[in-house]
Amino acid sequence: MKRRGRLPLAVYPHMPGRLGLTADQAAVLWRSGGPGSENGRFWLRACLNAYPGLAWIHSDSMGVDDLPLAELAARQIVLTNAAGAHARPIAEWVMLGVLMASKRLVDFLGRCAHGIWDTSIVPRDLVGRRALLLGLGSIGTEVARLLEPLGLDVVAVTRSPRARAVAGVTAVVHDGSWREMLADTDFLVCTLPLTDRTTGLLGQWELAQLPSHAWIISISRGPVIDQDALIALLDSGRIAGAVLDGFSQEPLPATDPLWQRPNVVVLPHHTWCSPSSRSRLEVLFAHQLRRWLAGERLLNVVDCRRGY
Repeated sequence: MKRRGRLPLAVYPHMPGRLGLTADQAAVLWRSGGPGSENGRFWLRACLNAYPGLAWIHSDSMGVDDLPLAELAARQIVLTNAAGAHARPIAEWVMLGVLMASKRLVDFLGRCAHGIWDTSIVPRDLVGRRALLLGLGSIGTEVARLLEPLGLDVVAVTRSPRARAVAGVTAVVHDGSWREMLADTDFLVCTLPLTDRTTGLLGQWELAQLPSHAWIISISRGPVIDQDALIALLDSGRIAGAVLDGFSQEPLPATDPLWQRPNVVVLPHHTWCSPSSRSRLEVLFAHQLRRWLAGERLLNVVDCRRGY
């Protein structure tokens, strides 16, 4: 492919007016940092207005639901994300959630806090239990790989068929039949992006199909799950517990009923974080920029019409 040459680069969090670039100069925008804040969205909007020549935007976050995808598609701006950069630390959290739920760690921790020696708690084995994995992107693929040695039956739900088998996945479902599997699911693991199709996907009906011993482990954006329905089912004992890293409102208000529950682990949208997170993101962007300058196809290109 034709070499593009060196192109001026705009990098968040600098405001457009402080970059010293004329309106027709900036072609590449690196939105450096985690999920977009209000300031981040304001800055992006300012850049879109200031630099009509933008051709490629790279975002350090995997989720792109906070970006003006329709406008990017209309302007034919290529959007890439950080798919793969956070897969390992997030998958480790999912594995921890599965182990914690199966071995009833929260029950033991509650008794430790009060000095209670209780041998009536019966942990469960993992071998042969089912994890229903919603989403088989970079995170879901890594989750399946880590769960394989634990002996779980991992059923993956994905919109698009895979050309080759995925390590750790015992079956793949491409249609709505996954709902029929909920009654036999021990761990419902959600790694889906937030799109129009996935908003409210796990509603009251879906959650109510789970057996009472099931745990939900979600690293998806909050609106994928009907949070009110989840709370109601937790209150009634219809669901054993949940490990959640995304919420409809963030930060989660101190008055939210999800707090202070012995069977709910609230994580502050932080499962992606590790000491090497920054360096992984920088290496990924540097690799992408080299491909761009060489005229090669970029990795992790987002379909702005699909939202992932």
